[in-house]
Amino acid sequence: MGAPMALQLHKNDFEVTAWNRSAKKLEPLAQAGVQTVDSAQSAIAATDITLTMLSDAAAIESVILADAKALTGKTILQMGTIAPGESRKIQSKVEAAGGQYIEAHELGNIGA
Repeated sequence: MGAPMALQLHKNDFEVTAWNRSAKKLEPLAQAGVQTVDSAQSAIAATDITLTMLSDAAAIESVILADAKALTGKTILQMGTIAPGESRKIQSKVEAAGGQYIEAHELGNIGA
């Protein structure tokens, strides 16, 4: 779901920096002109707002909290569907690192 979202943002003239745990999934984005990077930390460093579309709370934590210092002054827009308690735990850690955390679940659909 992240790649189509990144493409839509790019097509609508938003500056997008993309990273994926599977580098192969970045190829269509790069071909479309989206800037891609080889680490989540590079993506977070390159942007003011980082939109995450990850599978579960463990993945979200491991990606966005790998370098907590990098979160200072950054906004994390977390779009994975996780339990409220998990989200509050991650929010607390992001805010303790000086970042802002916004939860915006994406449930998906089959439409274009």
